[in-house]
Amino acid sequence: RQTNKSTAKHSTTMNNSGALLVLSIAALCLLSMTHVSSASDPSPPPNIVGFFKQTLDHFNSSDTRTFQQKYLIYSKHWEAAGKPDLIFAGMGGEAPVRGGYDHDRMMFDFAETVGALVIFPEHRFYGDSLPAGPVDSFEPSMIQYLTVQQALADYEAILRALVRDYGMAEDTTIITLGGSYPGELAAFFRIQSPDFIYGALASSAPIRYHPGLMPPSQTNAFYAVATQAFAQQHPECPDISRRAFSDLLRLMQQGESGREQVAAQLSLCSVPDEGPQQLRLLEMWIQNAFAGLAMENYPYPVGPSPAWPMRVACEAAYQLGAPYDPTKESGATPLQRMAAALSVEYNTTGTLSCFNVTNEFFPCADLTGCGAPGPDAYSWDYQSCTQLVSNVDTNNITDCFPPWPYNYTAIVEYCKQRWNATPDPLFLWHRYPLSEASRIIFSNGFADPWFPGGILNNQSSTVIALQATEAAHHFDLRGNDPRDPSPVRVLRSREQEILSRWINEANTARQQKKNQLSK
Repeated sequence: RQTNKSTAKHSTTMNNSGALLVLSIAALCLLSMTHVSSASDPSPPPNIVGFFKQTLDHFNSSDTRTFQQKYLIYSKHWEAAGKPDLIFAGMGGEAPVRGGYDHDRMMFDFAETVGALVIFPEHRFYGDSLPAGPVDSFEPSMIQYLTVQQALADYEAILRALVRDYGMAEDTTIITLGGSYPGELAAFFRIQSPDFIYGALASSAPIRYHPGLMPPSQTNAFYAVATQAFAQQHPECPDISRRAFSDLLRLMQQGESGREQVAAQLSLCSVPDEGPQQLRLLEMWIQNAFAGLAMENYPYPVGPSPAWPMRVACEAAYQLGAPYDPTKESGATPLQRMAAALSVEYNTTGTLSCFNVTNEFFPCADLTGCGAPGPDAYSWDYQSCTQLVSNVDTNNITDCFPPWPYNYTAIVEYCKQRWNATPDPLFLWHRYPLSEASRIIFSNGFADPWFPGGILNNQSSTVIALQATEAAHHFDLRGNDPRDPSPVRVLRSREQEILSRWINEANTARQQKKNQLSK
């Protein structure tokens, strides 16, 4: 859910990859035009980097093993406000902690208003917080400690230690915040520890996107939203995608000559192997790009990615050689147009001469992708095989991807073979029930492919559901920007209004407690 972009990879150059050079030029012209009109994000605020001696197994007192867990702290606004008893805890997720720190600028903007100490603990088994290093952490005897329960216990241990070390009150007001999986963690933490966590903002948290829930989550929803975003620039762009997948299937069935055409038209670094598994790998590699483009479809550049990347991808495919015309062959083939669109995700820097699929995509239990191969992808694959099971599928009707019905049995078989693990898609739903929740904001954007799995209705007077149009994945957690669509600005303002009220309530209760003790 937090895409690890595969930009600027150095792949082996294929001699007949001239097509990619043409595609890169077309796409990069669009990227450069977008960058000219918009500045990149400002540098993130400086932080204090710390490491905490963390317990490996919080639920077995006889196990004394520990590991070093990373965390980041930003204290400027807290110090300027006189060091109040207030913490914003950004939940680390399925990537290095710096990614969330850089993304969640709203926390820093709001911290300046209320004087909060900002703390970001890194999630165990991600980034620099691998308990046994990049290899041994994934042995069966170690990976079993990668659970939501252990992660929340980590965060509580770190926060309690920092409250003490920074001289804050035991009843310090702590607000947890996060987007996507970290948004789920923010909500779960509040439900689990209501006496310690005062409130939570869970942005784009797809806690209902699991098979077996009643009422069921929407089927075919994720890639339907992505398809709608792909059609915004030109309504014909989804048709380009469908034709490209049709050509891919046809050519992959035509022996070596057909597969050579696939490599040339998609600008792959090597000719794909034959067989249905290789075909499915290519399909998922393409879908993974669209998942990332849709989730990060923001109105300004983020790193090397352009503003409105899904629109840029559509424009690159539509205009290549000549504007797309479904009634005749014009400009480029559908697969060549698809390669132009993929450049916006996989070749944003324009340095690649061809696509190396296995460097850019790791096939895993999460059908929206686990990112590029590496420890973070392996950890997310394990979590997708145990507690974070999402029933994402495609139908080629409401979306523009090959039909692939969700197959829970196949997921179970994969997880058993890969990790000797059994998925439990309803565990978190029952472990952290909404019926026990209070003071949680669930926010979602209707341009986010994950929103159909979110909490979209108020659950009580203090479990509040907010939505915004034109908002991609956890857009509200990004910092204020003049290019933000009006609905996002309104959503962000409403969130801060509610959180301010809760903070004031906590401050009043703390002062009343002090007054009573002083009598």
